[in-house]
Amino acid sequence: GDTLDDTHQFTGSVHITGGVYFNYYKLETSPYTVQATDYIIGVSSSGYVSITLPNYATNKGKFLIIKDEWDFGSGVRPSSAPIALTASTGKLDGNGTYEISNGDFAAISLYSDGVVGWFVV
Repeated sequence: GDTLDDTHQFTGSVHITGGVYFNYYKLETSPYTVQATDYIIGVSSSGYVSITLPNYATNKGKFLIIKDEWDFGSGVRPSSAPIALTASTGKLDGNGTYEISNGDFAAISLYSDGVVGWFVV
């Protein structure tokens, strides 16, 4: 099948010939709550952005990439306009929040362990 609640479980190796495509969401407005279909979130906003991560316990093994795509021209994302990540439940790398700021096209990769919370890779 090909629905959101579909599960395909493989044992052993998977060999893929050709490209692999992941779901991409262009985030232009804030606040935003990560959806079940999200994998890559491209943040295209120059202002403060608030992103809430889903429940870690029901997302064991989920992997997310969040990328600042806004071009600040001659500088980096100002600390006054961070991309603020918040865990809806559990911890986010040992804390409740995580900020992306003072970086030029910065990115973060996260995964859920399903037990404690979300972790930065």
